[in-house]
Amino acid sequence: MVVDRVASEQLAYPGDGLHYRDGQPFTGVMEFRLPDGRLEAEEEYQHGLLSGRRREWHFSGGLQSEAECAWGGYHGRVRTWYEDGRLEADELYEYGIRTRGTRWDEQGRVTEVFELSEADPDYRTLELSRSAFGVGEENEPSTNPGNSS
Repeated sequence: MVVDRVASEQLAYPGDGLHYRDGQPFTGVMEFRLPDGRLEAEEEYQHGLLSGRRREWHFSGGLQSEAECAWGGYHGRVRTWYEDGRLEADELYEYGIRTRGTRWDEQGRVTEVFELSEADPDYRTLELSRSAFGVGEENEPSTNPGNSS
């Protein structure tokens, strides 16, 4: 299957939550390019909504972030890397709500371990989303801040 890849300038976003190409909700990959033509970021879309993988690169060319998306927002594993390739964050999201994850400083020391608690106001929103749409993917975030390779 051939995936339609287009420059961000080729899509319209009228503010209704969807991206369009030629008046139709876009399915394919939207690319963001630097003035010199290098790929800065790419996002996968289904029927106009961000759905699939979203990736960004550091100016040097190394991967800066990679996220699993659905329904227009984060849904699944989201990871970010420092310029030197060391992992900065490894987190899980459901319906755009961060449910758990770990963050590291540039020396590889854990700076935050997060797990959404029932006391958090976002927990109720997550429960409502799960009830309406189903339980999200269960991908385990990393506990090792190693390189991106």
